[in-house]
Amino acid sequence: MSEFDHTLTIIEEQASSMGLDPDTVEVIWRFAVSIYMRSQTSAKKFRMDKAELPKLFQEFYQNYPRKVGLKDAYRAWSSHVKPDERHVVAQRAKAYSAMCDAEGKETKYIPYPARWLNQGRWNDDELRSYEVGQVTQVDSAAQTKVDMSEADEALSEFDEIERGIFK
Repeated sequence: MSEFDHTLTIIEEQASSMGLDPDTVEVIWRFAVSIYMRSQTSAKKFRMDKAELPKLFQEFYQNYPRKVGLKDAYRAWSSHVKPDERHVVAQRAKAYSAMCDAEGKETKYIPYPARWLNQGRWNDDELRSYEVGQVTQVDSAAQTKVDMSEADEALSEFDEIERGIFK
């Protein structure tokens, strides 16, 4: 006799002493057990290794400057980032990391990745100046094209401005 059947027998005995119909008690018990089993199954489904995560999410998480809340970040990625935006978001996380490094931002002031995704922060204007090259959507799989000549020009302009300021 399984643990569930033993518990059901005890509940049926107590229910009959209280005058309740044993069939009704069994239906309620089976329903409660099925809900419990489904909750355990769905909890197990979300337990995953980093190797099981989609490659673009792995790239995003690797590029993002704060490594906390992996599960929450994946949930936010799945629900708030459209499939055709995912490659751009992964690239913008790299730009955000560069921005945080350049500004010397302390880790405690960097939002968790889930919050950054939930708020759509990859669309912030301040990130555009830190992007390496220009990200453009080529097809529905969101392939990118990086124009390094534009990045080199922007860096040389930045160097000239920096030399002028710090003379």
